[in-house]
Amino acid sequence: MVIVGAAAGYLASIVVGTNKQQGCLADILVGLVGSIIGGFVGAIFLPSGLVGGLLDRIIFATIGAVLLLIALQVLTPKRRRRRR
Repeated sequence: MVIVGAAAGYLASIVVGTNKQQGCLADILVGLVGSIIGGFVGAIFLPSGLVGGLLDRIIFATIGAVLLLIALQVLTPKRRRRRR
C-alpha cells in the first residue's frame, strides 16, 4: 500500500505541478489519502470487482491524489509577496 501510495502521490504531484514543493514523505501521504479517495471514486463509477489489479489501484489512487492536491490548492490561501 505504501508503494502504491508513493507512486500515486509522485504521479499526482507531477500532474498538478507541486512536485518541486513537496518531498517524498508528502508524496506518500498524498498518495495514501488519494488511494482512499480513489477507492470511493472507483466504487461509485465502476461496477464492483472491476478494480483489482495493481495498475488499476495506482490509476485510481493517482486520480484521488490529483483531486486531493487540487482541493488543497483551492482551499489553501496563497501567500502574496509585497513589492517594496
